[in-house]
Amino acid sequence: FPAAAAGGDAVARVTALVSMGTRRYTVCFYGVYGYLPEENLRSRLCVLVHVLGPRPEMNPIPANVTTALGCPLNVSLTALDLTEAQLPIEVVREKGYLLSIVMGAFTRRSGYREEGAYASRGALLTPDTYPVNNSVSYTFRWAPTRFEEGFTYRLCFEAKGYIDGLTVAGVGDEREVCTEVTVERCRFCATQGTTLVSLASEWRSDWLTVWSGNHGLSLFDSLAVETPIVLGPVSRVGPAGGCALGEPLCVESLQTLARRYGVTVSDVLWWNPDLADESFAASGSILRSGQDVCVLPNTCVSEAHIDSGGF
Repeated sequence: FPAAAAGGDAVARVTALVSMGTRRYTVCFYGVYGYLPEENLRSRLCVLVHVLGPRPEMNPIPANVTTALGCPLNVSLTALDLTEAQLPIEVVREKGYLLSIVMGAFTRRSGYREEGAYASRGALLTPDTYPVNNSVSYTFRWAPTRFEEGFTYRLCFEAKGYIDGLTVAGVGDEREVCTEVTVERCRFCATQGTTLVSLASEWRSDWLTVWSGNHGLSLFDSLAVETPIVLGPVSRVGPAGGCALGEPLCVESLQTLARRYGVTVSDVLWWNPDLADESFAASGSILRSGQDVCVLPNTCVSEAHIDSGGF
């Protein structure tokens, strides 16, 4: 601590370093004229120096969000750091407390797959202004793509504190926020050049099936981007014939479900990525009572083979 003597007075300047961490330090000074410090305790003056820790706080975001394939999902994120002492923002900025927002956990789960790490090609977290500031705002953008439907995703975002360009561990639990995103089955937002006819072909269906759920849309013309489209009904799995309600394993099978709508098992798996996932096969390929399944029924009666499936 550099000290300058002037007429018996001394001035001490203490500069807290990032390496000191966010702690309290006792700093003592001694007058040493004619005595060793330990021999003249009356000359000792001790002060408590508290190095303030960052306390980044994220604004709350919705706990649950529902979206569909191709539909843009935008999550606005803001964070502020007033330190653990809740100092005025002008003081905090002057002292060099800054922060940014980073992606935390990104996981995926289904009725058959336990939650695990996931990475989506279309997910992007970008700053709205400066990436490191105080306060900061970011936007998370994601438009789920094919085969991401039918799953639930957990997205977490974390505010990170910086001093002098170095990351500093923050205090408190407000520095992270999370949301759960459910991507619906059988729902789609039009992209550039989408028509109902092309969509029916891509989804192993026919124009009549797709058009029947979207009467107000043109059949052959390109649809406006982000136009919501219902691809087909979402069927709820019920108990098989002769089974009592409430028995989760006594339900119709993929085969009976497919026959009931005049489609193939391969089609049902194509429309429901969570059922095509290896975790479904590992469970014995057993549907559960009350489970939702996307089905595009075969509306061409001459080609369908409708089966009541025991109902």
